[in-house]
Amino acid sequence: LSDYRLFFDYRFKNHGQRIKVNTTVFYCSKDTEFDAVQEWEKLLYGDFDYHEMGKNHFFINSCYKTMAEVINDHLKKDLIGEVNDI
Repeated sequence: LSDYRLFFDYRFKNHGQRIKVNTTVFYCSKDTEFDAVQEWEKLLYGDFDYHEMGKNHFFINSCYKTMAEVINDHLKKDLIGEVNDI
């Protein structure tokens, strides 16, 4: 019961601070409009990479291979970048 109370009573307060982090966002436009997805840019800054996926909220069940490829590509680029920076 306390978990639900915390969930429903919590009110986020944005103090204008943003976290610097490169971000990859997976979303389904039938579930969430792109304008709403871009709201992450109010909290974070860095490179944003948006990927529209699937046909419903549970797109992870059908798109997990594509998502894994995107994540692996980002990790490889980051690792290669770190090696080149040395």
